[in-house]
Amino acid sequence: MLSQAVYIGLAIGLIYAGFGLTAIVSSQLTATILRRVLAYRVFFTPDMKRRLAEAEPQEAKDILRAISPNAIKVGLTYLGAFLINKSAILIGSAFLTLDEIASYGITMQVMDVLARCSMVLYIAYTPRLAQCRAEKDLHQLRTYYIWCTVTFATIFVAGGALWIGFGDAVLRLIGSQTSFLPTNLLLLALVVAFLEHNHAQSAGFIMADNRIPFFIPSLASGAATFALLWLFLGPLHLGILGLLLAPGLAQLAYQNWKWPSVVIKELHNA
Repeated sequence: MLSQAVYIGLAIGLIYAGFGLTAIVSSQLTATILRRVLAYRVFFTPDMKRRLAEAEPQEAKDILRAISPNAIKVGLTYLGAFLINKSAILIGSAFLTLDEIASYGITMQVMDVLARCSMVLYIAYTPRLAQCRAEKDLHQLRTYYIWCTVTFATIFVAGGALWIGFGDAVLRLIGSQTSFLPTNLLLLALVVAFLEHNHAQSAGFIMADNRIPFFIPSLASGAATFALLWLFLGPLHLGILGLLLAPGLAQLAYQNWKWPSVVIKELHNA
């Protein structure tokens, strides 16, 4: 949360100072470095350093052999996520105007910030989820799932409403020559992003149990998104609407409802 606040505040300040696109890149770099430094300090506490110093070393080959099956699955899942979330810019640049790509790009940047802020409780609880899985404490895991889901939905919906109401006014205030997507398209983008991050959060609750059942669906959704983007932007000429519909429909077909339903079913009677 702190790194995102630094990113937004620094970006606004540098834009006011006339640094243009350099402001966005510099702010993102600064926020990333800050996040890494803070994460290092939180994880490597004096007690953790002492435990690591006392731990018995193991062969790297044995460790890699143990973690490689799920590590490969996670990598393939991220590849599918990249195709779903990033291929729109790559393909869209071949079909859309510079102004349309700029409007879509800045909308997705803010969407990413909103989603990260909405999932802050889930991110904070991630170690606890693994602990509950290890201890088979499904009752506490159910409590965490309810809290994380309610918090995510509340922050996302409230932030989305403020964005629709005041987003373009803020851009005009800082002198931006680019606007967000029109209200109808922005609303659609918010719905698609809400469903995407809601199921991603549910997938995290499954992954805490050292299960990765979603790597094949993720790759399939990525391939479907790529194909739909070509169809919507090429033959059908849907423009930015196609950029939003392609990943939205690909995910709605399976992943948007599958992983939340798996977690809800598992924790229902806990």
